[in-house]
Amino acid sequence: MCFPASFRPVGSNDTYNRSRRGKRGGVKRKEKHCRIKTIVGNRNRCKTELRKDSVLIPVVTEFTTPSCSTNVKHKSLPTVILTNVRSFMNKKYEIEASLVSHSVQIACITETWANCDIPDSVMSMPGFQMFRRDRLGQRGGGLATFIAEDIPTRRLLDLEINDLEVMWIQLRPHWLPRTVPVLILGLVYHPPSRNNKEGVKEMTDHLIATTDRIFSHQPQAGVMLCGDFNGLPLRPLLAAHPALKQIVKSPTRGSAILDCIITNVAQHYSEPQIIPPIANSDHACVLLQPGVRVAKQSSVKLPRREIKFSKKRDFAVELAMLDWSGVYDSPTVEEKVAKFYSIVMSLVDSHFPVKIKTVQTNDKNWVTKR
Repeated sequence: MCFPASFRPVGSNDTYNRSRRGKRGGVKRKEKHCRIKTIVGNRNRCKTELRKDSVLIPVVTEFTTPSCSTNVKHKSLPTVILTNVRSFMNKKYEIEASLVSHSVQIACITETWANCDIPDSVMSMPGFQMFRRDRLGQRGGGLATFIAEDIPTRRLLDLEINDLEVMWIQLRPHWLPRTVPVLILGLVYHPPSRNNKEGVKEMTDHLIATTDRIFSHQPQAGVMLCGDFNGLPLRPLLAAHPALKQIVKSPTRGSAILDCIITNVAQHYSEPQIIPPIANSDHACVLLQPGVRVAKQSSVKLPRREIKFSKKRDFAVELAMLDWSGVYDSPTVEEKVAKFYSIVMSLVDSHFPVKIKTVQTNDKNWVTKR
């Protein structure tokens, strides 16, 4: 018995031949049409059998180095690492692995030993934008900063001078404290050969003068000076700007604190961690991570009237029905005004009572005190 396709019983191996498949409708053909076997029913797609003549083709997958840059915007300042690598090129992969393992967004590297013969494409790392300053004419020295590519940055070339190994960069991370509109990063390398009186004075004067320019243009800017200071006296800089603090308290090379971080946003970071050096470098790394503890904001209790739409409607209705004869009958203008204000304020207090509410005093310094 032959059933139409829509009524035909369905089975796992149910087959039947549909006659004259492929014939054009409305046209009679004398040729013989081949019959095509069609399987009707639910196939088990999970259990498939390989054909005997099938060939498996291997697929090569290309693995890329994971990047620390993501589109997720966290409400914290960037994680910073400071290290003196003593030659960048032979430690590039170790540096890259350290940045990924610690989820670093800003890497400050001193003594890269790079020169103009090394192109940026060789030193660059995926997920980071690179800024470098090589020492010209001499071996050694050199600075490099790697910043996550999702952080808007701008190098401040007008603040740099040729004789000093200092680099200044402006950053605007996706989240900053309300009192910090912008973050200025300064990367410093003060070589031991410049620890004479003239060299110390030149570097100290530059840091003080540049910091003055930054604060004169952005009084609330967050400043972070990172680098290998090699025993440079920091007292004149800290005395000129009391808001800046040197926060590295543990030795970074032997028993000396050579790698320092000087900043005015230390309250938003945890205590700096001293982690092992990269490869065979003789300087330990300084890891600065944002703190989970949020500075407690002072609060103040202020009187506020609760104004709702329904209350305003009732107030308008009662004001329209009010008897103002007492105001009209007052003999003097002063008494009329006093009577008017007495009536209106009694209605205001009745419909819009004063309530005490707690308000956080996290306004900027230029906002009028409430």
